[in-house]
Amino acid sequence: MSEKKEKRSLYDFDRKAIKKSAHAVVRSHYVLLLFVCLVLIFLGMEYNSSAGVFRSYQSDTGTSGAGSGALYRGQATQVISDIVTERMDKGSDRAKAAMKKYRKDSGKDSVLGRRRGVFASIVNNVSSGYVFIQLAQAIRNLSHSTGITAFLFTLIMFFVYFGIWIFIRQPISAVTRRYFLEARMYKKVPMHHALLFQSVHRWPRVSLADTYAYVLEMLWWFTVIGGVIKMYSYSMVPYIVAENPDIKPREAVKLSRKMMDGHKWEAFKIDFTLLPWFLLGMVTFGFSDILYTIPYTLAVKSEYYAHIRNCAKLDNIEGADRLNDTYLFEKADEALIKEQYPDIGSLEQYVGSHTVEVKPWQKFFIRNFGIWLGDSEKKNEYQKLQSMKFQISKEKDVIAGDAYPRRLHPMYDPSDKESKDLEGTVAAFRCYTIWSLILMFFAFSFVGWLWEVSLHIITDGVFVNRGTMHGPWLPIYGFGAIYILIFLNRFRKNIFVEFLGAVILSGFVEYMTSWYLEATKGMRWWDYTGYFLNLNGRICGEGLLVFGLGGIAVVYVIAPLLDRQISRIKSRQVIAACVILLALYNVDVVYSRIHPNAGKGITDYSEYQEPGKPKAVSGWTGGAGMIPGRASGTGLRI
Repeated sequence: MSEKKEKRSLYDFDRKAIKKSAHAVVRSHYVLLLFVCLVLIFLGMEYNSSAGVFRSYQSDTGTSGAGSGALYRGQATQVISDIVTERMDKGSDRAKAAMKKYRKDSGKDSVLGRRRGVFASIVNNVSSGYVFIQLAQAIRNLSHSTGITAFLFTLIMFFVYFGIWIFIRQPISAVTRRYFLEARMYKKVPMHHALLFQSVHRWPRVSLADTYAYVLEMLWWFTVIGGVIKMYSYSMVPYIVAENPDIKPREAVKLSRKMMDGHKWEAFKIDFTLLPWFLLGMVTFGFSDILYTIPYTLAVKSEYYAHIRNCAKLDNIEGADRLNDTYLFEKADEALIKEQYPDIGSLEQYVGSHTVEVKPWQKFFIRNFGIWLGDSEKKNEYQKLQSMKFQISKEKDVIAGDAYPRRLHPMYDPSDKESKDLEGTVAAFRCYTIWSLILMFFAFSFVGWLWEVSLHIITDGVFVNRGTMHGPWLPIYGFGAIYILIFLNRFRKNIFVEFLGAVILSGFVEYMTSWYLEATKGMRWWDYTGYFLNLNGRICGEGLLVFGLGGIAVVYVIAPLLDRQISRIKSRQVIAACVILLALYNVDVVYSRIHPNAGKGITDYSEYQEPGKPKAVSGWTGGAGMIPGRASGTGLRI
């Protein structure tokens, strides 16, 4: 093919080829792209009609739209309307009546309890509109005028919504386009690439560019025909800023307009051919939209952007040089990637020339529980090699050309080196000695005790030695942290799976402990009945969320820092400290079985109790081998 014909083929608009490529992209990245689109729909950002599936489900289950943007919108909207129209007293009565109804309708066995807890309080306050009444009353107390209150309340609500819309919703639109553009070129699209705009410090500029284009388009819609034309003229802005987050808003709009000159009819024909898919969505009540049409539509538009970008580059239109993320549209050669990732080569050389002999039984404990049984110095070298291997595995997709090379991004800053990332990897993927785990158990137990005692001092103004034991420790904190460290060791490479594992493990332990204590002792030590997302009153959503977040903090930050400090202490001193602490702890266990710590502030709380249910006792249970339970009346009350 001659050079002239080859160049002309790049201009050719082949709608069938574009749609075929889009189908292939969706098939190869279906789960990722479906998740991304679900986020868009859930936030109510694009393709809002598809959210009807969620709304109909919520209506059928009696949750009145207990989703995200539609969270009890009707009631809250009525209260806001009352405030804006200077009928605050009516709005206040409406909100209080709704709060009372929500609590009353939350049956004693309801999973979505709304009587107690932080989640229930948030849901009730927002869904009833009571939080808006409180804000309006605070303004009225300062202004002493209903009219001024209505005006200031409207102004505050406008700025809050506008801020969320600009700095959250708009940038996410560009993040989504970025995902689709990477998906069309690469086999792997890591989730952390969603933070690209933040990592190059251009999140605000991206949001302003999308907002600027949106406002201009809305103004053109007042002319009706102008709105249709400008809708296509500005349609490339989200893709332009996805490629180049450094571009200024006016430049992005101007470049989109020039890129679409002579191509609006093409874009219209693409939209028209997609119409049957959205008609299918109407027949399937939006399910086909969610499961395929929306990911496919965005994939088609991404393919079309690549076509328009090629045309702009060939025509050398004004501003085409700003389309500078070359390796978002073509793959870098192997030599260039190796040049930009020299540290990976040096790591591979180091790993290849260094070995640490580990026996099979040692490997079993390291791989499954993260426990090191052996010499501490050998442990440090082994740990270093494993961390390097993980770093290599993270970049192997880039080296193989299967993932976008972020170091080849035009805004990549070499001074912000991945050495920090490697250091974080070294910290997270540690294995721990038995002695280190014992000291950390006591450290977490002491911090838990200190936390509970401090909360009691703040709330009641008196010192109370929390727990059933007499020493300064609450074992549930220590056991919980150590269990997460050792039983979830294999999941550390994926922070989301680690979090989910911490939630499941904590929930299982808490639920089974509650069941065991009730079955053997005939009473409950805690009861979450009435909490939002509770299961038989034994566990609740907000408690598990705290456990999950705490587990992540322990695994990735706190435990590595503690272990690093412990490793600097001489082994003899560490062992001596462990022996002394274990001796004191076991003495406390034996003594507390005979003389449990009880009394005011420990076991005399007035607990929430349903008629006919076993008595709920506050305080902590503890002892050798027993995981203590958390009472809703303790300092951890949530």
